[in-house]
Amino acid sequence: MSQIPSKKVENAVDALSRLPGIGRKTALRLALHILKGDDIEAEYLSNSILKMKKDIRYCTTCHNISDL
Repeated sequence: MSQIPSKKVENAVDALSRLPGIGRKTALRLALHILKGDDIEAEYLSNSILKMKKDIRYCTTCHNISDL
């Protein structure tokens, strides 16, 4: 794949490609989709991920995910 001209897009591609099943080409498509979308959608996505990480835990008894 050719070099991405923006370091910020490159960083987003690197982060997205760390997800399971997401290669660099798909990560680039996702990054460009987020970039082309409006700010509200990007904020919603990032806030949803942060809230999930903060507010969800695995149950120590049954190992299912559980809201705090």
